[in-house]
Amino acid sequence: MTVRSNNQIEIGSYGWRHAQWRGSYYPDELPEDWRFSFYSKEFRTVLLSAAELLTDLQQLQKGQTIEWLDDLFDDYNVFVELNTEILSEEYEEVLLAFSKLLEGYFSAWVIFLEADSNFDIGKIIALSEKYNKNVHLVANKESTEDLNKLIKNQKLISFSWTEHNPEGCNDCRLMIVDLDQYFPTLRQLSKLIQEFIRRNKQSDKVILFKGNPPKIKIMKETQAIISLL
Repeated sequence: MTVRSNNQIEIGSYGWRHAQWRGSYYPDELPEDWRFSFYSKEFRTVLLSAAELLTDLQQLQKGQTIEWLDDLFDDYNVFVELNTEILSEEYEEVLLAFSKLLEGYFSAWVIFLEADSNFDIGKIIALSEKYNKNVHLVANKESTEDLNKLIKNQKLISFSWTEHNPEGCNDCRLMIVDLDQYFPTLRQLSKLIQEFIRRNKQSDKVILFKGNPPKIKIMKETQAIISLL
């Protein structure tokens, strides 16, 4: 079945500071502080990993500038991963300052519940209310079923769509594909994208790829598939 759609789908990765991309994606001679500019010209969205965010927050605490923010441009989408360490009192003020620096590009927080079992729903609700930002939860099927009852009246909190939990969210804006756990053929990738479109009526969809590192080849193949739908 072919799903025709004029809706925009942006492709991006979980993090962009992958050392393994040097030579295979980033040219060897490309200065490190030019890498985001190089990445952003091809992929118009990114999920800033918790490790990358922590590095940026520590720079801000030292009074240093975050140079990659200067390479953001209109309509660019930045998703930001959070964990319980970053939400501690140590980073409370600087996290707020960072979110203000991202204003205009900041799409949503992302929380991987299986990776950080210390999160509780109360903290997540408080987070969405404090920043007035969407929070996308990444969870397995069992957790999704349990939490759905608790967040059904929370308009800023939703689940992301994953390859292992497609029933977890109808009309999800965000899909996250973990390429360390899922190895799709082109046909499987096409079916996955079409199912994501079928379940999602929102006009601005996003597909983010995880991996160690995320596979640029599959990200480019996804862009090609979307252009044909």
